Amino acid sequence: MKLAFVTDVHANLPALEAVFADIQKEGCRQIYCLGDVIGIGPFPRETVELLLSTPNIRFIMGNHDQWYALGLENRPMWMSVGEYIHTRWAHRQLGASFKGIMSRWEYQRHEVQDGVRISMIHYPLREERDGLGNPKFKKFIANPTPEVLDDLFQDILSVQHPDVLFYGHHHPFSDLQGKVRYLNPGSLGCHTEPVANYTLLEVNQGKYTVSHKRIPYDQTELFQAYEDRQVPSKEFIYRAFFLGQFDRKE
Repeated sequence: MKLAFVTDVHANLPALEAVFADIQKEGCRQIYCLGDVIGIGPFPRETVELLLSTPNIRFIMGNHDQWYALGLENRPMWMSVGEYIHTRWAHRQLGASFKGIMSRWEYQRHEVQDGVRISMIHYPLREERDGLGNPKFKKFIANPTPEVLDDLFQDILSVQHPDVLFYGHHHPFSDLQGKVRYLNPGSLGCHTEPVANYTLLEVNQGKYTVSHKRIPYDQTELFQAYEDRQVPSKEFIYRAFFLGQFDRKE
């Protein structure tokens, strides 16, 4: 049985469509989305509509999803003015119509599939909450080691005892063996090349195999949408999340 894991779609509709086409070809029984479906990209509404209309998909709450569904404080001290303006823009594109369903997304999910114990999370939460009483995500750890991940996810390991643990939030792909197998598929929507990432997990009677997929897609529509829709902070996004792949139009 094949299971597909995607994370950090970040409102990149063309990349998501390319991945879903490949998932369909693979014959996956279930899709798991590990959070941050919106933010950064120019297609927030279209991306959410496609995801919610897709059968056999489960959702994990990410920080960008939470800011929309549960509320965001008036510019938190740690958030730049540009990021705040962009985030509010994304929320306006969505309106209020998706808040109900997205507010019910889980922060963690744990399953046993054909004898394989699987844990899923966007990223661990801090002990403190924000000014609205909502959970706060920990800052991602760049270049984590297996030992660092063992410590980061200790609460899950001690209770759930997974064989594999999927997470996102940090955009680069990662596959490390610590106390368990830690798998970050890598951001589907933000990449330094015109490819979209996702991970296949094939389970069979307590054993599993992992395939990391990199799906090429045409970024023309993506770039054009940033320009046509005048997405706030688009020039910063080009540099920070796509490493200047797009020729900028002043």
